[in-house]
Amino acid sequence: MIITALKLYPVQPRWLFLKIETDEGICGWGEPVVEGHAHTVKAAVEEMSCYLLGKDPRKIEDLWQTMYRTGFYRGGPVMMSAIAGIDQALWDIKGKYYQMPVYEMLGGACVQMAFNLGNAIGAYVGGLALGGGYRYPALAGVPFALTGFILFVIFYKKFQSRY
Repeated sequence: MIITALKLYPVQPRWLFLKIETDEGICGWGEPVVEGHAHTVKAAVEEMSCYLLGKDPRKIEDLWQTMYRTGFYRGGPVMMSAIAGIDQALWDIKGKYYQMPVYEMLGGACVQMAFNLGNAIGAYVGGLALGGGYRYPALAGVPFALTGFILFVIFYKKFQSRY
């Protein structure tokens, strides 16, 4: 499998998405962007595309090290965001190739976040569901800071007996 194309999609007002395509028809998506500097990051990705075309996308670490170490000036938000977006797309390709979620390839889950509180209590914080996708409408109108405190108390009491 080799990389055949890198396509960049700027989205107003300030985002950038990257699609890496392979000869086997598998594509991966990444988001190489520094907010407000999408065109600058786009130029950085385009410069790296000359190196990436024709390479095996499954050799993620080798490609990452080469992209990072070949530059005279290492690091910085623009280069690191460009590399990060490419890295995301490469992991996406690898996950699709092996038909495995990326978190499994990286070692699997280490903490189970879905606490069983009888599904009666929970936290719905600022539109973000906490714990394995559960939404807790009981705290829907509670201010964000207070919700965090309530959760801390609930989980502390639930798990203090274990230690």
